[in-house]
Amino acid sequence: MNDDRNSPAIKVAELQKFFKKIQKNKGRNILSNLDITAVLKDMQSDLNIPVVIKNRRGNIEMVAKTIMRTKSFRVGKDQTILTYEKYSPDTHTAGDYVTGFRKSKKPQFKGKSDKKIQKMAIAAYLGAKENSKDK
Repeated sequence: MNDDRNSPAIKVAELQKFFKKIQKNKGRNILSNLDITAVLKDMQSDLNIPVVIKNRRGNIEMVAKTIMRTKSFRVGKDQTILTYEKYSPDTHTAGDYVTGFRKSKKPQFKGKSDKKIQKMAIAAYLGAKENSKDK
């Protein structure tokens, strides 16, 4: 956490908030992905936490390997990405939506072509942008 490459420095309160978000929004996803290596990513704060998730006789154990703040965190082929991100047209571009939709493992994207996913992402971006103007 106290690494010069993490700018701004990562605070304990920030980690607590991130873990609460993961528990609330990805808890079931983690339970269905036991015995894997994954990267927990918070796209809003650029936090990346590679973890090993194991089932130890009915108890779930999640061990963090490191914590790093960077936009360009590299993920190995054998790692699953579990992201927490609430997209907003105020803080994300249409390209961010497309990238996020393409990386998503949600069922609505299964079997869809890249072109179809791109259209869905741009439609979501434009819809969110329109809704944010109305507020």
